[in-house]
Amino acid sequence: MRLEDDDQAFLWDMREAASDISRTVLELSADEFASNKFTRLAVERLAIILGEAAAKVSESYRLAHGEIDWRRIQRLRNSMAHEYGSRLALGFYRTCREFVVPLSLQLDTLCPQPPTEGL
Repeated sequence: MRLEDDDQAFLWDMREAASDISRTVLELSADEFASNKFTRLAVERLAIILGEAAAKVSESYRLAHGEIDWRRIQRLRNSMAHEYGSRLALGFYRTCREFVVPLSLQLDTLCPQPPTEGL
């Protein structure tokens, strides 16, 4: 795989995680999200995947796409990896609605199709 192919694969992973997060938080109220432990845990895991994939995107691609808040994605990932508990649920829910939903739309534009393998 060329470096650009790697970036596209990581962007696709980011897109899928952000899309799943967005779909979930847009379907649930804040109270529903906070009270559903397994949904909350799944969305937290998706946030970690989003951040891990973002960290693997090449520096040159990140510099070329300053419209993406790469640092905020990493902070979200770190928060989900190191903090836990239902008391954080409402803040995480708000962050997902205010940051991840728009990010998902940006990623749809940057990566509209899955990467092709074997080229």
